[in-house]
Amino acid sequence: LDLEDKKANPCTRAWNRVLFVINLTTFQTLLYLLFVIIFKFLTDCVRMPQEYYLDKHVMDRIIENHFDSSHNTFESVRRIADIYEWGNNVLWPGLFADMGPCNQLVGEPNNTAVKGC
Repeated sequence: LDLEDKKANPCTRAWNRVLFVINLTTFQTLLYLLFVIIFKFLTDCVRMPQEYYLDKHVMDRIIENHFDSSHNTFESVRRIADIYEWGNNVLWPGLFADMGPCNQLVGEPNNTAVKGC
């Protein structure tokens, strides 16, 4: 501490010490890690375990499903034509529970007939 800090009143000296500690990189790093840990616990408490199955269903049905004989997935789309092929063979059937426009019974309640293309 410099000479002016020694002459200052005790409250000012205490405040300056607090500011000195707060400005330390080590202290800020520890506060950041504490924030990340608390945030992780909060997000774990908010999420329901059943959400995993919805995420897995979407990934299996739409993202990782093969749309042609070469076993291409959404992640391996290279051409515009691949996007249309993926949309027709994976996206629309995935969104409509595998009852696409080829099924003559689309829209009827309690009907889970297999697609008839």
